[in-house]
Amino acid sequence: MQMRLAFSVATAVLPDVILLDEALAVGDGRFQKKCVDRIFEMKASGKTIFFCSHAMYYVSTLCDRALWLNAGRVAAEGDAQSVVLEYEKFLAGKGASTVQSPHPPVDSHGRITAFSLVGVDGRESGVFRPNEPWAVEVSFEGDSPERLLQVHLGVATLDNVVCFTADSRHDGVGPFGGRTRYRVRIALEHLPLGKGEFVATVFLGDERALALYDSKSRTFHVESDTWRNGLMSPPLTWKSIPTGGGDP
Repeated sequence: MQMRLAFSVATAVLPDVILLDEALAVGDGRFQKKCVDRIFEMKASGKTIFFCSHAMYYVSTLCDRALWLNAGRVAAEGDAQSVVLEYEKFLAGKGASTVQSPHPPVDSHGRITAFSLVGVDGRESGVFRPNEPWAVEVSFEGDSPERLLQVHLGVATLDNVVCFTADSRHDGVGPFGGRTRYRVRIALEHLPLGKGEFVATVFLGDERALALYDSKSRTFHVESDTWRNGLMSPPLTWKSIPTGGGDP
């Protein structure tokens, strides 16, 4: 309640400059949605917003420019996407995880009603093989047909190293609206993962993919008859190239 009151007071007076520190990390889904809408209203009106956060997804989506401070010194400054990439490289060098998944709120405008992993035979499974068909099926609902929703899928190792993602906003298939219930399939013809255990997590958010409404995770295994180093096992092609000098 203190956070709600502080945010309401700070944004009600329409200041020229506003400082926000992890404003989207607290509160229920309805409060987060109000925060997001209010932030974009102020941004559209030309107000200056300083948004402080360790959540790189929020920074890259919400901000135009970013400033990264490391031990009180400016480590990088520029457009948000470039600074976020530099920060993630820094974390990777330290062996830290770059996955920061906010916890879903209890009271929300939407929820995930079903989440399953589907294998080559079209049936739900928890065990897969490299380069075979793989899909995720997600059922979700909003509180009204007017509610616009986005879906984000992340696949990572057990220690939160992200392997790949799918995002309805960036992939151009969202937002979902006009109904209250939906079911989608996110499919790969060839699963590019090597042998190991992985976690698939699906997130349901607002039309800007900033306010989190719900999330669910599933652990699955990838098994292979042969061992090779690396997380990924992408389909590769080999081709001999002439070296010149008369060699065929």
